[in-house]
Amino acid sequence: MPFEPLRFLHAANIRLDQAIGETHPLPSRVASIVQDATRAAFERLVGVALERRVDFLLLAGNTFIEAERSLAARLALVEGLEQLAQESIRVFVLPGPFDPIEAWQQIPDLPENLTILDGSLAKPLAYKREDKTIARIGTWSRLARRKGAKSAQRELRSESLRPIAFSIGVLATSNESDDALLLDGWSAGQEGNVLSTPENEIAAGPASSESLDVPVDYLAFGAGRARRTFAKRKGIAHDPGSLQGVHPRETGPRGATLVCVDADGSVNYDFVSTASVRWERFAIRLDPSMSRHELHQRCRSLIEEKRGETSENAWIVEWVMLGNAAALEPFDNAACRQLSQELNEASLLSGAEAVVHNVVLHADAETSLVHPVDDPLHADFSEALVALSGDVPSVLTPSLTEASAAEPDWAGRLQSLVAEAESGAVSAHAQRFGWNVLRTAAGEGASA
Repeated sequence: MPFEPLRFLHAANIRLDQAIGETHPLPSRVASIVQDATRAAFERLVGVALERRVDFLLLAGNTFIEAERSLAARLALVEGLEQLAQESIRVFVLPGPFDPIEAWQQIPDLPENLTILDGSLAKPLAYKREDKTIARIGTWSRLARRKGAKSAQRELRSESLRPIAFSIGVLATSNESDDALLLDGWSAGQEGNVLSTPENEIAAGPASSESLDVPVDYLAFGAGRARRTFAKRKGIAHDPGSLQGVHPRETGPRGATLVCVDADGSVNYDFVSTASVRWERFAIRLDPSMSRHELHQRCRSLIEEKRGETSENAWIVEWVMLGNAAALEPFDNAACRQLSQELNEASLLSGAEAVVHNVVLHADAETSLVHPVDDPLHADFSEALVALSGDVPSVLTPSLTEASAAEPDWAGRLQSLVAEAESGAVSAHAQRFGWNVLRTAAGEGASA
């Protein structure tokens, strides 16, 4: 199935000017990199679009966060769009949960190269080159609902040697369940199962007789939760992940995807690194017999398995120490800070301008982390924790419901974090924190 050659960038979850979440203090050299990370990632994206001379840039959801009302985000956005406009590079935007279409419409002086996609469009938009339609772009739900001469379209895509327009459907969801439902809808009627093919090249084969009304050759996800690709014989569904990770759960390389459609029908998609700051998270199970030297060697071997990207200026590495009470007993706050400092000084990662190591403890949920003491307050505290164990989301729901009335956006983000929380780990952290507070209070009382 021949196409006109096409090259575009697919990015999602840019979240311009959003502050990167970091609970540990950062050195000044790292803090400055972190502060500008999302804007720097967007600037790199624009630079890649100009350097690669793409036909267009596709922004699939959450380009900025309207609730934060960031003037810096608006200025950076307009400046980037204007740079692309000077080189006649089109930009297609699908608003997401955090940047609704009303927010886009309120931005003054948006350049004419920007096109906003929304469900009210009567038909997909045509991208043309020298008056020839090269691609059709629209929201996937609109593409799927369109009716027409199904048999004629299928015959054209499967039998004709005449180049046809590459069809792109764009969607931005807010959770994994919506992703699954939409992916199932796209997959319905596909020929065969998910293909086992090389990461960067998929041949777009003929559409089956059970295809959607308007075949979608490339389904552009915009959730940005993780980089992933689903390939069917009919086309490709792809999520590039977020442009820049903003919290410890967004680990690994982050960036956009350069999609190249060749005349022979093959579709190549390559990762383009844009993130300045990279998060990594490693878990190490401790036992009482492990020496400090052995622990350092284990940390070194884990981090050496990772490869840095050219765009990355700083890494924030979280070391999660797992174990029972005996294994974690030596790691009080001072010991965690000391280990972090030792790892920072060990230069475990070459190439990055700055690396910050943080150490956190995750006690086994079924193991008591603290020694029993003859303290009624501590006994009551431990009893309350046991009663709440395994039911963290329901405990926090009333507070989140109350917060949603005043700050719905923040409450929504917190709700998603609560849903992902490990109840056992939360309980173990609460137990350790409570014991430290009670022990400190008991010491102060004795000294008084």
